[in-house]
Amino acid sequence: DRKLAERKPELAIRHVNGSVWRDNKGGAWVNPYDERVWAYNVAIAREALSMGFSELQWDYVRFPDVTDRLRSVMAYPGARGKSRADNIRDFLLYSRRELEEFEVPIAADVFGLVTHVEDDLGIGQQWEKVITAADVVLPMIYPSHYYAGLYGFQRPHANPYGTVLMASTDAVERTRWVKDSTSSTVGEVMPWLEAMSIR
Repeated sequence: DRKLAERKPELAIRHVNGSVWRDNKGGAWVNPYDERVWAYNVAIAREALSMGFSELQWDYVRFPDVTDRLRSVMAYPGARGKSRADNIRDFLLYSRRELEEFEVPIAADVFGLVTHVEDDLGIGQQWEKVITAADVVLPMIYPSHYYAGLYGFQRPHANPYGTVLMASTDAVERTRWVKDSTSSTVGEVMPWLEAMSIR
């Protein structure tokens, strides 16, 4: 929410020099660790649900997707040592508690690659944490965003069926593993597919 970060810089991700951190397009980002940002977003969701929307889908529920060089100068007031992945999970759980009265599914979009990699891609989206925090998780399986060689495809965007199948299979298998090994309640997997190509 760039407007919020610009108008309320105290809620923004900081640069290590104390100024507002900006991405390579010059945009400010709100600090995902700041619980005032959580409350702000939940207030918007509450308003939408009060108008009759039947579900809530969190998009961009993540940290900025940037290079390690840019990440090295970012500072997060209030992080207190909590990992990015734990923070995103905790926000989703918080939103579920705060909006429980509406009895609607709480969904979260995640990068498609999150179904495949073990870490959080540097953005706080780790499959095992998100799938236990949301009612529905929508991996954005966009073949045009996958790197050459993944799943054995030199050109994943030229193999959309195979890429979607493999990524979805990863999501289902990892979700089953979480459910079976931890006895946790898990969300539904609902792939979010692209109908275009960035290439």
